[in-house]
Amino acid sequence: MDKLKEDYLICIPVYRVTERIYKSMESIKDKNVLLVDNSGKKECEVFEKKYGFQVEYQKENIGIPRSWNIGLKKNHEWTFIVSSSVLFNKPFSHIIEMLDNYNGLMFRTTSDWHLCGINKKVVERIGYFDENFYPGYFEEVDFDHRCKSVGIKEFKKFEVDVVSQQFGGAFQDGLKFNIDGSRSYFNSKWGSDYSWPFNDPTKSIDYWEVNDITTLKKRYNLE
Repeated sequence: MDKLKEDYLICIPVYRVTERIYKSMESIKDKNVLLVDNSGKKECEVFEKKYGFQVEYQKENIGIPRSWNIGLKKNHEWTFIVSSSVLFNKPFSHIIEMLDNYNGLMFRTTSDWHLCGINKKVVERIGYFDENFYPGYFEEVDFDHRCKSVGIKEFKKFEVDVVSQQFGGAFQDGLKFNIDGSRSYFNSKWGSDYSWPFNDPTKSIDYWEVNDITTLKKRYNLE
């Protein structure tokens, strides 16, 4: 296997630690894990101690795109963004083995955005996830739109031996969201056929306005 392809990080945002999360962490069987603890209560400390996982503790829920960006900014050759509800029937190494002789920049799986690999060259070309999609929804649509805009069109889905214990688990655990607000923001950014963010050619493909969490909560009526 190409040594570069062994340079990977598994980034998993966690909103609340429940029995579902315990099962997921137990099943992954890999040390290259970064948990972004959005509980505000250091609930992931148990996994830091038990499995030696890296943990980035947040004072509040920073949202999915901002969490994924923490992983991407570690600048590994591959960053896998993984849902905390995913249950691995085989250790994560079975996925890394699929990178052997793979020359693409996006490693998409049958689990879609619940388990997706992003090569650092993608970030160099289109930038990070737009953190204005708070706490989530449409950030992946925005990312895909930008990928297509620069000719990154790898949509083959690799078969992986995993199952999702629950879809929208964080929302079931009490996370508030405004999907209509996220959709509206996406439409304002890209319209029906905008070639540049907000139909402004002075803005590059990686542009998005930097806002703090308080501002985003107000925007989406999540206070």
